[in-house]
Amino acid sequence: MENSSVFLREEYAQREFWNNRFRDYKSPFDWYVSWKELRPILNSNVPAESIANVLMVGCGNSTLSGDMGGNGYNVTNIDISDVVIDQMKDKTGQDYLLMDATKTFFKDQAFDFVLDKGTFDALACQAGSELPSALVREMGRIAKKVIMIITHGKKAARSPVFNGALEEFGEWKEEVIKCELSFQAQFINIIRSMYPGDSLSKVMKDPEKLAACIKQLAEYKKSKVTEENPLRQTFCWVYIYSKLEGQNEAQKEENEEEEIPDKEEENSEAAEAKGAN
Repeated sequence: MENSSVFLREEYAQREFWNNRFRDYKSPFDWYVSWKELRPILNSNVPAESIANVLMVGCGNSTLSGDMGGNGYNVTNIDISDVVIDQMKDKTGQDYLLMDATKTFFKDQAFDFVLDKGTFDALACQAGSELPSALVREMGRIAKKVIMIITHGKKAARSPVFNGALEEFGEWKEEVIKCELSFQAQFINIIRSMYPGDSLSKVMKDPEKLAACIKQLAEYKKSKVTEENPLRQTFCWVYIYSKLEGQNEAQKEENEEEEIPDKEEENSEAAEAKGAN
């Protein structure tokens, strides 16, 4: 895992942290990217007409689901926070379900497209946790065609984890795309890098600190300098995993074999039971 304080906030992996956050901050918030930044990637790689349904993992109060719905995607949303589910369920006309993304109630291959934007990174904040891999495995189980994971993590760190978690669900084609962060996400990174000991709300309420961050962001974007500090990154990574042809049918047949009882064995057991009577 990258050496960055952005991944050291263990509370990001805890339900109560998110419940408290959504109680305090009810305005829409998009981690990393919004529809504006993600639209070209979605249109090129997972166009709405190519899939029947989408699962948004760890939806929060993001506007992305609503924007995708307005552009032809049939989106179902899940989150571990009951607070945000209650807040969002009547806002977009979409389904919002209270569910742990590492162990959902959905059937195998229930969704053509499964999308995570930041949930993996949130779970990765808890050092040594198995939850990040469990999340990707669950995405692999319920995805029929495509998985998309949006993260700060570079390929050397993320790709082995993602591929390892998905290997039991067939063969996948991997594509990694660099995507510019939204202005909001870049600004948050600047705040965290300049005032690592302060909460975002504290900095936002301090006129001097806020002005300093705005100035720093303007200078940083103008210079176009790439720094090693991940908190100054102006981009994230989009990992796309497409299930190779033949994998869906193979898994479907395997599931059907498990569900259909052996008729010969059933008849034999019935005959034995009749003879005993």
